[in-house]
Amino acid sequence: MIVLAIQRIVVAQRGPVAATRLALFSSKRRLELAVNQADNEINYIYMFKEVQMENQTGRFRAAAGKVGKVVFARLLPGCDLIGGLQRICQENDIKGGNVVLCIGSLREVALHVQGPEDASGMGPLVRIPGPVDLLNCQGTISESEGKGMVIHLHGLVCNDKQVVYGGHLVKGEAIVAATMEVVVNGVEGMKVLRKYDSQAKEEHLFPQEA
Repeated sequence: MIVLAIQRIVVAQRGPVAATRLALFSSKRRLELAVNQADNEINYIYMFKEVQMENQTGRFRAAAGKVGKVVFARLLPGCDLIGGLQRICQENDIKGGNVVLCIGSLREVALHVQGPEDASGMGPLVRIPGPVDLLNCQGTISESEGKGMVIHLHGLVCNDKQVVYGGHLVKGEAIVAATMEVVVNGVEGMKVLRKYDSQAKEEHLFPQEA
């Protein structure tokens, strides 16, 4: 409004040419101010992100132990992948550790993927017709306060069209076809637990000193 008032005064006193020059100057000035404001906003965003990152740095829970019993095994046709791993851990008194490797074939598989949560508190269950190759699969072995032994696995599978899928494997939804080679490491000197996380509103890994 002020700029328009000044332009009217200039037109009345100095003519339209001078008013045009003033308008161009005003537009240029407004552009400079807009650019400066945008730069300030971008700088603020970067500063905000840096502060967020600094605040998040170091947020973790950890416990140290050592590798204990190491088990190599083969799951036979018809065996459930997670059920078989649980049996191996129970027979070898492994209560905490990690599944280093699973490679083999599955008759079919269903994977939980990221997305809207279902009744289990996880993303949608995607069913992939088999047979499929399990290209890579790793996970953790822990004890839940309410569920007993939990084997948390994520893996990649490939079908006969060479399409690769990945996600969270589910007990009872990954049945061995021809073979499944697995390697399991137990840990000593620490506890690998799963406890309720109030922020995530579900159970998560909770390593603890023995």
